[in-house]
Amino acid sequence: MKRHHLLSLLLILSVSGCSYVPEGHEYPDGFDPYISAIPDSMATGSQIKVKKALENIIYTGISVKDDRYVFHFTKDDFNRLGISEKYCKWLKRNMRQELRNYRKILRQNPALKSGASLEEMFGSAKKEYLENPEKSTGQVMPMTDIFRYGSPVKCPEDNIKNLFSNWSKLVTDSDIRLLSYNYEGPAKDRKQLWKYVSHNHSAGMPYWGYSSSASGENAPHIATGEPLRKKAGDRRFAAEALMAHFVSVGDHVFSVRFSSDGREYVYYIFVKPDTNRAVTKFNAFGCSIPDIAV
Repeated sequence: MKRHHLLSLLLILSVSGCSYVPEGHEYPDGFDPYISAIPDSMATGSQIKVKKALENIIYTGISVKDDRYVFHFTKDDFNRLGISEKYCKWLKRNMRQELRNYRKILRQNPALKSGASLEEMFGSAKKEYLENPEKSTGQVMPMTDIFRYGSPVKCPEDNIKNLFSNWSKLVTDSDIRLLSYNYEGPAKDRKQLWKYVSHNHSAGMPYWGYSSSASGENAPHIATGEPLRKKAGDRRFAAEALMAHFVSVGDHVFSVRFSSDGREYVYYIFVKPDTNRAVTKFNAFGCSIPDIAV
């Protein structure tokens, strides 16, 4: 009962729709903007560190009173947490949506009304998380992504080679097939960058969720979920967040041709030239997986 009460709050604390979850569980979305919109400087390291960053953002700026979210963000808070004021405004809007979702759950499930106020549940979730951060991750283990798992990444193209190799070895029960890739060159200007980004998040591009586990002896296992329907606003936000925080002129761009449900698509992957790391934020193939022996 308590776990169901905290459904919308726990969604906020989740690491990513593509991240590790215990065997038998699957996140319902292909990406989680609460994590993805955080600047890279705050989203590196272990799951615990990422969760701590989220915990700081949420709990230093939000309180609950009379079942209403109250926001106390200041510019000093923004600077101290290293996040943009624009992102905090977006967070406010989406926290209000979380509250609407919570109330919708109560309307659909009157039995969930046990008398506990939203403030009490919010406080309980905070207390449990702060006292038991390991528990909130399910199982803590080193994580990597599908672009870095496998052969060492020494150049931008190695990310794509790992993607193709890992997809054929680790992904099961999926009709998504990677067909070929091509190096498009570095992004020349913001106009070209937006062309790639907006294409990735256009109405016809499919999205899917992931679940990954370390159930195998020597390699992780990845399963893709059913295709997801993305609202126009979600797609627009993802594209704008990428342009604002994660991709830049000069990033290496690779086009990946893949098929899904009998149709072929082209998707663009961005690789940072200074680190040779693929941008996994709002990336349909940006699956996080347990970093265990190959």
